[in-house]
Amino acid sequence: MTLDWERWYREGVTYRQLDEPVLDDLLSTITDKRGDKIRTALDVGCGAGELAGQLSRRGIATTGIDGSTAAIVRAQANTAHITLEHRPTFLVADINDLANNPTVTRYDTIWNKLVIAFIEERQRFFRSLGAHMNEYGWCVTISPVLTDDNRELVTPKLKAISVDRKSLLTDLHQVFATTITWRLADMRDHGSLGIFVSGERRT
Repeated sequence: MTLDWERWYREGVTYRQLDEPVLDDLLSTITDKRGDKIRTALDVGCGAGELAGQLSRRGIATTGIDGSTAAIVRAQANTAHITLEHRPTFLVADINDLANNPTVTRYDTIWNKLVIAFIEERQRFFRSLGAHMNEYGWCVTISPVLTDDNRELVTPKLKAISVDRKSLLTDLHQVFATTITWRLADMRDHGSLGIFVSGERRT
C-alpha cells in the first residue's frame, strides 16, 4: 500500500498527542538519567508538529523533521502562536540523509512518535538517530503496540500502525548490542501506546 502522506496532511489528518502529565514525567525521568537539564530535542517524523510544540513550550530548543512538505506546513501553522524565542524549527528532511552530513547537529533527546511502525530498516534508522545524539543523549520511541493482552482490543486502523511489542524489543536489543551501544533504560505504557526510552552510550 502506498502511503500518501502529502494528501493526508493536506486533508488535516491528526494523530494522538501525549498527555501533558505523561510528557512531564518522561522529561523528569530522562533528566534524572542524564543528570543534567534537557536543552535540545529532535522530533523525527514530526508530522503536524504537536510534540515539537509541547517540547518547545517547556523551554527545550526543538527541531522537527518530516519527509512530507504538507506536514511541515501544518507544523509551522500549528506552532505559529508560540513566542519566537521558543518556537520550534521545522525542516523537510529524511533522518537517514541528514545523518550523512559531516556537520551533523547533535541533540540531548531524540523523539520518534508513531513512526517506527513504518520503518522497514530499523537498524539503519537507529544508527541515523545515533548520529544525531549527544554523548549522554536519550532516545524516546513511542508507538501503538500489540501485545497478547490488547491484540483483540485495538481497532483495525490502530492495528495498521501498531508494532508487535516482542518484535520491537528484539529489534531494539539487537541494534543496541551491535551498532550504537545504547541500552533500553525505561519502558512504560500509556493506554495503547508503548514508550521506550534508550540511550546512555558507552565508550
